[in-house]
Amino acid sequence: MSVSRTLDRFLAEVRREAKRNPAFAERLDAVFRVHASGRAVDEGLLAEVEAESTQPAEPSVFDAAPEVAPSGLNPHAVFAKDGEGGLRAAVAGLSAAALEALISEHNLDAAGKAKTGDVVSLTDQIVAAAKRRSERDKKLFDY
Repeated sequence: MSVSRTLDRFLAEVRREAKRNPAFAERLDAVFRVHASGRAVDEGLLAEVEAESTQPAEPSVFDAAPEVAPSGLNPHAVFAKDGEGGLRAAVAGLSAAALEALISEHNLDAAGKAKTGDVVSLTDQIVAAAKRRSERDKKLFDY
Protein backbone atom coordinates (compact mmCIF):
# COMPACT_ATOMS: atom_id res chain seq x y z
CA MET A 1 0.00 0.00 0.00
CA SER A 2 1.35 3.40 -0.87
CA VAL A 3 2.16 6.08 1.67
CA SER A 4 -0.37 8.39 0.06
CA ARG A 5 -3.21 5.87 0.43
CA THR A 6 -2.14 5.07 3.96
CA LEU A 7 -2.17 8.75 4.91
CA ASP A 8 -5.56 9.24 3.22
CA ARG A 9 -7.04 6.37 5.19
CA PHE A 10 -5.43 7.51 8.44
CA LEU A 11 -6.64 11.09 8.08
CA ALA A 12 -10.11 9.92 7.07
CA GLU A 13 -10.23 7.89 10.27
CA VAL A 14 -9.10 10.91 12.34
CA ARG A 15 -11.78 13.02 10.64
CA ARG A 16 -14.49 10.41 11.37
CA GLU A 17 -13.47 10.28 15.02
CA ALA A 18 -13.46 14.08 15.26
CA LYS A 19 -17.00 14.18 13.84
CA ARG A 20 -18.17 11.43 16.19
CA ASN A 21 -16.40 12.61 19.33
CA PRO A 22 -16.57 16.38 20.11
CA ALA A 23 -14.05 16.05 22.96
CA PHE A 24 -11.53 14.53 20.57
CA ALA A 25 -12.16 17.32 18.05
CA GLU A 26 -11.63 19.98 20.73
CA ARG A 27 -8.42 18.31 21.88
CA LEU A 28 -7.12 18.15 18.30
CA ASP A 29 -7.98 21.81 17.82
CA ALA A 30 -6.13 22.69 21.01
CA VAL A 31 -3.06 20.70 19.95
CA PHE A 32 -2.90 22.53 16.62
CA ARG A 33 -3.38 25.94 18.24
CA VAL A 34 -0.66 25.34 20.81
CA HIS A 35 1.85 23.93 18.34
CA ALA A 36 4.64 26.41 17.76
CA SER A 37 7.15 25.60 15.09
CA GLY A 38 10.76 26.53 15.65
CA ARG A 39 11.30 27.02 11.92
CA ALA A 40 11.49 30.43 10.32
CA VAL A 41 8.63 31.00 7.89
CA ASP A 42 8.41 33.69 5.24
CA GLU A 43 6.00 36.47 6.22
CA GLY A 44 4.44 36.43 2.75
CA LEU A 45 3.64 32.75 3.13
CA LEU A 46 2.10 33.39 6.55
CA ALA A 47 -0.13 36.10 5.09
CA GLU A 48 -1.15 33.77 2.26
CA VAL A 49 -2.06 30.96 4.66
CA GLU A 50 -4.03 33.33 6.89
CA ALA A 51 -5.93 34.66 3.85
CA GLU A 52 -6.77 31.12 2.77
CA SER A 53 -8.01 30.22 6.24
CA THR A 54 -10.59 33.03 6.15
CA GLN A 55 -12.08 31.80 2.85
CA PRO A 56 -14.89 29.24 2.92
CA ALA A 57 -13.49 25.74 2.92
CA GLU A 58 -13.61 23.80 -0.32
CA PRO A 59 -14.93 20.27 -0.17
CA SER A 60 -12.17 17.99 1.02
CA VAL A 61 -11.29 14.54 -0.22
CA PHE A 62 -12.01 13.47 3.34
CA ASP A 63 -15.63 14.70 3.29
CA ALA A 64 -16.80 11.62 1.43
CA ALA A 65 -15.77 8.10 2.20
CA PRO A 66 -13.16 7.01 -0.33
CA GLU A 67 -14.25 4.44 -2.88
CA VAL A 68 -12.53 1.14 -2.24
CA ALA A 69 -11.73 -1.63 -4.62
CA PRO A 70 -14.12 -4.58 -4.44
CA SER A 71 -12.64 -6.98 -1.92
CA GLY A 72 -11.57 -10.33 -3.24
CA LEU A 73 -11.36 -9.16 -6.85
CA ASN A 74 -7.88 -9.78 -8.20
CA PRO A 75 -7.83 -8.87 -11.91
CA HIS A 76 -4.74 -11.00 -12.55
CA ALA A 77 -6.29 -14.12 -11.05
CA VAL A 78 -9.62 -13.58 -12.83
CA PHE A 79 -7.85 -13.09 -16.17
CA ALA A 80 -5.73 -16.20 -15.64
CA LYS A 81 -8.78 -18.29 -14.77
CA ASP A 82 -11.56 -16.88 -16.98
CA GLY A 83 -9.74 -14.89 -19.66
CA GLU A 84 -10.57 -11.43 -20.98
CA GLY A 85 -14.33 -12.05 -21.14
CA GLY A 86 -14.43 -13.23 -17.56
CA LEU A 87 -12.49 -10.22 -16.34
CA ARG A 88 -14.72 -7.82 -18.27
CA ALA A 89 -17.77 -9.52 -16.74
CA ALA A 90 -16.24 -9.31 -13.25
CA VAL A 91 -15.70 -5.55 -13.48
CA ALA A 92 -18.93 -4.81 -15.37
CA GLY A 93 -21.23 -2.61 -13.35
CA LEU A 94 -18.49 -1.12 -11.20
CA SER A 95 -18.41 2.66 -10.95
CA ALA A 96 -15.52 4.66 -12.34
CA ALA A 97 -14.39 5.39 -8.77
CA ALA A 98 -14.38 1.67 -7.93
CA LEU A 99 -12.41 0.91 -11.09
CA GLU A 100 -9.90 3.63 -10.21
CA ALA A 101 -9.59 2.14 -6.72
CA LEU A 102 -9.02 -1.31 -8.25
CA ILE A 103 -6.32 0.09 -10.56
CA SER A 104 -4.66 1.83 -7.65
CA GLU A 105 -4.89 -1.13 -5.28
CA HIS A 106 -3.31 -3.54 -7.79
CA ASN A 107 -0.89 -0.98 -9.28
CA LEU A 108 -2.30 -1.47 -12.78
CA ASP A 109 -1.33 2.01 -13.95
CA ALA A 110 2.21 2.56 -12.80
CA ALA A 111 2.74 5.16 -15.53
CA GLY A 112 -0.36 7.12 -14.52
CA LYS A 113 -1.88 7.06 -18.01
CA ALA A 114 -5.39 5.85 -17.15
CA LYS A 115 -8.20 8.25 -17.99
CA THR A 116 -10.13 8.95 -14.82
CA GLY A 117 -13.89 8.93 -14.84
CA ASP A 118 -14.25 6.98 -18.10
CA VAL A 119 -15.55 3.49 -17.28
CA VAL A 120 -14.76 2.04 -20.71
CA SER A 121 -11.14 3.20 -20.79
CA LEU A 122 -10.61 2.19 -17.15
CA THR A 123 -11.95 -1.29 -17.92
CA ASP A 124 -9.66 -1.49 -20.97
CA GLN A 125 -6.73 -0.42 -18.77
CA ILE A 126 -7.48 -3.19 -16.26
CA VAL A 127 -7.81 -5.85 -18.99
CA ALA A 128 -4.63 -4.73 -20.77
CA ALA A 129 -2.61 -4.76 -17.54
CA ALA A 130 -3.90 -8.23 -16.60
CA LYS A 131 -3.09 -9.49 -20.11
CA ARG A 132 0.47 -8.09 -19.93
CA ARG A 133 0.99 -9.72 -16.55
CA SER A 134 -0.37 -13.04 -17.81
CA GLU A 135 1.98 -12.98 -20.80
CA ARG A 136 4.91 -12.06 -18.56
CA ASP A 137 4.07 -14.87 -16.14
CA LYS A 138 3.97 -17.42 -18.99
CA LYS A 139 7.47 -16.35 -20.05
CA LEU A 140 8.81 -17.18 -16.60
CA PHE A 141 8.47 -20.86 -17.40
CA ASP A 142 10.00 -20.71 -20.90
CA TYR A 143 13.39 -22.35 -20.69
